[in-house]
Amino acid sequence: LIYSIGSEGNYDFENAIAPLGCAIHTFDCTGDFAPGAPEAVQFHKWCVGGADQLEKSILTIPGMMKKLEHTRIDFLKMDVEGAE
Repeated sequence: LIYSIGSEGNYDFENAIAPLGCAIHTFDCTGDFAPGAPEAVQFHKWCVGGADQLEKSILTIPGMMKKLEHTRIDFLKMDVEGAE
């Protein structure tokens, strides 16, 4: 299970990892799902933050996991333009 945070419509990472057969969840509240993502990607218009703010589509990583009913993440990729 892979969480990829901050796509901005660029799916190079997801396209590279998709052939491995992993479930991929991509999160980005700043844009919409863009063409070019592999079928394995499930896009969520959420951003990661320090506290869950559902009305603003901001969730902590544990909040995302709870909402998606995931108990673990195997790989976390973040590309959030300096907000790491």
